Amino acid sequence: MRHGFGGTTHLIAAQKSFERALAFDSSLVEAKVFRVYTFLARGEKESARHGVHHLLETAANDYDVHMVAATILRLDGLYDMALHESSTALRLNPAAATLVYNDRARIYGYQGQVELARQEIQKGLTLDPTQRLLRTSLGYLDFRQGDCANAILTLESALREDTSLRVAYPTLALCYLAAGQRAEAAAMITEETLASADADGEMAYRLATYFALDGDAIETLHWLRKAIYLGNENYPWFATNPAWAKLHGNEDLAQVMARLKKTCRRNQQRWKQLIGSGVGT
Repeated sequence: MRHGFGGTTHLIAAQKSFERALAFDSSLVEAKVFRVYTFLARGEKESARHGVHHLLETAANDYDVHMVAATILRLDGLYDMALHESSTALRLNPAAATLVYNDRARIYGYQGQVELARQEIQKGLTLDPTQRLLRTSLGYLDFRQGDCANAILTLESALREDTSLRVAYPTLALCYLAAGQRAEAAAMITEETLASADADGEMAYRLATYFALDGDAIETLHWLRKAIYLGNENYPWFATNPAWAKLHGNEDLAQVMARLKKTCRRNQQRWKQLIGSGVGT
């Protein structure tokens, strides 16, 4: 459910399952954690934020609680707070270090600190050289730094080992497109990729970036709006992503970004209110 496998149909089925589980046992932390993701996918961002707040108050010693908090904060562009929550998650569950390092790498990448992002990925790969999310992030960083050949090798290898690694498809498509391999890029935008992007805000934004790199404003705006609806309101990154250069000056995009900037400010104020009542302390 978290990564949009199966699209919205599976998302709705997952949501109903979480609700049934909580009807049997209202104290189930895991069901509450994943229900936060369903709130995002339904566009109920305030419910997601308040769900995180409640979990941090009632289950502060649970690793998954701090990881979902880090995810929501990252999607709201609040990077320092997200890093704080991921550090707490790592302290509670050192065995999940590779996932924490991957999330940290993404945040450092958003901030333009690519070398710090690489350091996080290498720490994770030292623990598990086969970890596919880390390798996907590594391939994306290679793309960011113009090394498309190496990025393609890394991502193709990860997908050979795990064809269900959905986030790698639009990432590899970006690399193919940047390398001038348009047919290979288009082949990555499968029905499964589109279904996942329709149910997951991070996938939707990665797909929007693919179309932005291609200069296709209509598809870019469609998937950007979808990403925002699904809870990905990461304005600081959206405003600086170099892969969107072809659409600079697009009036429709400028309007979407202007609204998102205001939303980002409101999100920061909401989190400050929640912090005042105990979040992150």
